[in-house]
Parts: sequence; structure tokens; C-alpha cells
Amino acid sequence: MEATAFDEAMASFNSLVADVVVAAYDFASCGTVVDVGGGNGSLLAAILKSHLRLRGLVADLPHVLDGAQRRLTAEGVTERCKIVAADFFKSLPKADTYLLKWIIHDWDDKSAERILRNCRTAMKADGRVLLVESIVQAHNGTSLAKFMDLAMLVMTGGRERSEPEFQALLGRAGLRIANVISTGTEVSLIEARCP
Repeated sequence: MEATAFDEAMASFNSLVADVVVAAYDFASCGTVVDVGGGNGSLLAAILKSHLRLRGLVADLPHVLDGAQRRLTAEGVTERCKIVAADFFKSLPKADTYLLKWIIHDWDDKSAERILRNCRTAMKADGRVLLVESIVQAHNGTSLAKFMDLAMLVMTGGRERSEPEFQALLGRAGLRIANVISTGTEVSLIEARCP
């Protein structure tokens, strides 16, 4: 029951960010995108529909996969997309691009590092990890990132991070920030690559 409610909430959030992610990042240089913890696959479907030569994988826990299959079939992208059971704390399928939307903020640094290290281990040498996250800014004003920081702490033990905190976390996982891309919204894309 709780897992279903969580999955439905994440699916509704996907509709809010799919268009801005597709518009903000040039996926044309990618070969295969793994949507890590991709839920029903709606974000990956939007990316695949915008880049017709791209291939994709939804990698998530087994209980989520039926919903992903239904969504990807409805979106007409199943010929270019596979669905695989995966636990991001254990291992991920091989690819060149790993997309993690609001995954890292759910976890403390040790757990987040483990997820990112598994991406780094699986990805090709010229690959990348794309984080869709809110970045905590240094100013004292209000922001969604600061509100979400408190919410993540209470709900999951996770946290929102500043750009230097993301840099340090990615560095411990064997990655570096190559680019931070604003979407014009409260979420940004952090592109990480091998050092």
C-alpha cells in the first residue's frame, strides 16, 4: 500500500519535470539512457520520444516493473526501451548514461555514494551520470530546495545538497561535476563524468 502510494506520487512529479529535463539537456550524444529508479518510465519515455535514435532502460525494483511496461507501451517506445529489475544498491546494467531523478536526495551521504559508485562501476569510460535534483543555494531566502531538505531529513533521512556538497559526494564515488544546467525551475541537471 505505501509502495503504491509512493510510486503514484513519483509518477505525478515526473509530469512536472519531464518537459524541462528534455528541453535542458542535449541527449543526442547519448546511446543508451538508464533511468535509475525510473518508476513508471514516464521521464524516459519523454526523452525517447524527443530523440528517436536513443535507446533506454528503466531499472527499478520488481514491484514497479508492470507499471513501467504499461506506461512505455502506451507511449509507443517499447521497441527502443527495456525494463530490468535492479537494486541500485547492488548493481546496474551497462550503458553510457545514467539518469537519476530525485534519487540521491532520498539518501544520506553514505548510501548516496554507494548508488553513485554503482553507476560509475557500470558506465562506459566516456559515460555520464545525470542527476535531476534541487540545489541548495547559499542565500538566506526561501526556496523549494530548503523546504525539501527538511522534508527529506524527516521522511527518509536524506537531504538536499549544495553544489560543493554534490561535488564532494560525486568525488568520493569516482566522478566529477562536468556541468550544472539550470532548467529555469527549482530543479537543475548535474552532469557528472569520470575525472
